Amino acid sequence: MATAECVIPIDTHCGECAAKIAVRIRRIGGVTEARTEHPEGLAIVRFDPDEIPAADARAAVSRVAEATMHRPRPHAHGNGDGILQAVAATCWVAGIGFLLLPTSVSLFGVAPVSTSVLLLAAVVGGWPILRGAVRSLRRGRLGVNALIAVATIGAAVLGEFFEAASLVVLFGLSESLEHRAKRRAHHAAEGLLDVTPDTAIVLRNGRRLELPVEAVDIGESVLVRPGDRVGLDGVVTSGRSWVNEAAVTGEGTPVSKQRGDSVFAGSLNGEGALEVETTHTAETSTLARIAELVSQAMANRPKVQRAVDRFARVYTPVVVGMAVLLAVVPIALGQPVRPWVLRALTLLVVSCPCAFVISLPATIAAALTAGARSGLVIKGGEHLERAAATRVAAFDKTGTLTTGDLEIEALPAEGHDAEEVLRLAAALEAGSEHLIGQAILRGVADLDLPPVDDFRALPGLGVTGTIEGVTHLLGKPDLFAPDVVASAGALGEEGRVVLLGTGTELLGGIRLRDRIRREAARVISDLAQLGVRSVMVTGDRARSAEACGETVGIGEIHSDLMPEEKQAVIERLRATGVVCMVGDGINDAPSLAAADVGVAMGLGAATTADAADVVLSDGGLGGVTKLIRLARRAFRVARGNMIVALALKVAVAGLALGGVSSLALAVIVGDVGATILVTINAVRLSRVRL
Repeated sequence: MATAECVIPIDTHCGECAAKIAVRIRRIGGVTEARTEHPEGLAIVRFDPDEIPAADARAAVSRVAEATMHRPRPHAHGNGDGILQAVAATCWVAGIGFLLLPTSVSLFGVAPVSTSVLLLAAVVGGWPILRGAVRSLRRGRLGVNALIAVATIGAAVLGEFFEAASLVVLFGLSESLEHRAKRRAHHAAEGLLDVTPDTAIVLRNGRRLELPVEAVDIGESVLVRPGDRVGLDGVVTSGRSWVNEAAVTGEGTPVSKQRGDSVFAGSLNGEGALEVETTHTAETSTLARIAELVSQAMANRPKVQRAVDRFARVYTPVVVGMAVLLAVVPIALGQPVRPWVLRALTLLVVSCPCAFVISLPATIAAALTAGARSGLVIKGGEHLERAAATRVAAFDKTGTLTTGDLEIEALPAEGHDAEEVLRLAAALEAGSEHLIGQAILRGVADLDLPPVDDFRALPGLGVTGTIEGVTHLLGKPDLFAPDVVASAGALGEEGRVVLLGTGTELLGGIRLRDRIRREAARVISDLAQLGVRSVMVTGDRARSAEACGETVGIGEIHSDLMPEEKQAVIERLRATGVVCMVGDGINDAPSLAAADVGVAMGLGAATTADAADVVLSDGGLGGVTKLIRLARRAFRVARGNMIVALALKVAVAGLALGGVSSLALAVIVGDVGATILVTINAVRLSRVRL
């Protein structure tokens, strides 16, 4: 076998990254050997030129290297891991000290072994805390580390070595829990990508090549075998199967896929094999876009979070001041020093706002993750906060309350039948690319159509052509003589109707109706139960809009609106309460941007998705009620977390003032216990299926 070699520059951060790139390069079809040189930033690749041309090999290696360097690193270590290591060491040392408490053996004749070991434990575990305290104080901030450092040193000075070691161990565990919760939130969106396979089977030049998904271009043909997950977004070109799209849409019911249907990366294929023409790269797939949006959302803090942060900045100094007064005043009045200093230190520990501050961001992160898994891409906690306060839901009509797929109904004139009307109308539209024509053709797929001569499209009016020697017209009433239009009678009373005739005789009409979504009426009813008023804001004619509103249960309708007029209506509605606008088209973008919460139906129209605050990735209307329910539940959980955290701290503070609480109890109940409770309660929300 002939082989060739190429040397390709790559960007690496470290030797570990370089090794990962080499592993992924070896998966490229046709590559026989690959190694990377980290210091030089090079990849040396040997490949079979008969299986993969040199240019393709270079391009594939470059894409794999770039994708690997930008791939999320969910196991990156941070300061919390350093704290955790210190805590582990402290636990071992402190454990020995606890075991030796009964003994009176001295170490070098200075102090009991237990005392020395406990003091060592406090130093080992307290060192990272002390460093953090110094950094905070240098920035002029009274941080949590500073409070614990003072309490630990104070306990040690008073000879309370058991309390000092316990304080360090328990606070370290609390910090580790908080860090893990934050890291879990930070990497929640990246977990969405775990369902995407690393490789795809590419059909290239009559061969099947198993390539990393990052090495597959747009327009390539990919084989998805039964039971495999789809590697990239694309359109089915061959085959038939049922596909589970829960990874993207949150809906677990399998969807039938055949030629012409779209499939998403991460979807699970059923029993049939599919050939798919890719429409996106791995980096631009629908699932990747969702993960990116959710990652960005984690940094978007709601107003209530900013309020909590401001409260914490005031709360901590106030409690510290109280602790100082608790020690100074009684001592100044002649009270014994030791008990009052211990009480003050206990109150100081209680002032740590860890559990209180983490309660809201942990809950919001969990809610964003739960939403993404259920087909709701929420772009930030601020939008979640406003969704919880929604009082008005404004809906576009076409493509939102309706499916956007036109249904047709033949309306024959007297002396003619429905099949004749459909057959002639479809024959005239066979040469048209208009949406109306396409809808008519879909409705008559099983009819034989007569040939049409002298076909002409009449922009804005309709079409004309000669069938069996007679000129036929299909379109607006303006195409026909007034007496022909008059004979149409009640044909156009409901919905949108195009007329069919010969210029002197009316043959009938085609009524075009947009199918109302099956779930629309239920969604409007559910919103009403949630206390949300529904409004229709549409560019459609009043008669069509009113018919739709009557079917789905919307009484307030604003119709015949241009995009800028829709926007004005939304701005007026905002005076009555928080407005959630739901739309699907580019013309809805101004209204989505004007609303308090803009909700886009699907990721299809980039302009609409970009203007929206929330994207319903499955394109289903039921996501609106899911969004409001999730938002309200999230803030109920957040409020509960904050109340619990604050109540525990107040209770321990009261015990400290009464001289009942110890330092260890203050940390266990007021800090570690509160942190564990709010973290578990928040994480529980991320597992909710809406």
